[in-house]
Amino acid sequence: MLAAIETAGVHPGDRIEHCGVAPPDIIAWIARLGLTVVTQPHFVAERAAAYRVEVDPVDRPFLYPLRSLKAAGIRVAAGSDAPFGGLDPWAAMAAAVTRPDGLGPEEAVTPEKALALFTGTASDPGGAAREVAVGQIADLCLIDRPWKIARRDLAAVTARAAFVGGAPIYDAMASTSPHSSAVAAGMRRIDSAI
Repeated sequence: MLAAIETAGVHPGDRIEHCGVAPPDIIAWIARLGLTVVTQPHFVAERAAAYRVEVDPVDRPFLYPLRSLKAAGIRVAAGSDAPFGGLDPWAAMAAAVTRPDGLGPEEAVTPEKALALFTGTASDPGGAAREVAVGQIADLCLIDRPWKIARRDLAAVTARAAFVGGAPIYDAMASTSPHSSAVAAGMRRIDSAI
């Protein structure tokens, strides 16, 4: 596939999906082409038993090589690949941080780098992280604990609310508390409060 991309020429938006097995020579080629990789770090955790049986031992260290891709200067983002993988981004982040033994544990990344895999924009995967600031688009997720605590166990994190373009789209409390539901219904767009 990389040969085809190289022959056709790289175009804006070209990217590699999955990048499931990428030894150093492939990583160098992707970097040279300037491609972005959108991968699924949770596959290594969800499919660990199968990978230990089905993937050649020579290739196992190169499964979903997050750290090596980032070290090569490649822009990397993550997604679920649902319905073929779990939907929970927090479980995927946890898998990126705690790789199974024998399946490239040296490819684990920090919690901050795992979070960054999911915080870019859809039009610029792996690009600059977005920020919460006046004048920025208010796409954000509120979680159930401070980041200082959340980073220790990403799989345990629960989203409490989510906003897209400043509008509330999810409120975890609304389903269990009529008061919370009423509060959510009365929420103003974030940008209208600034």
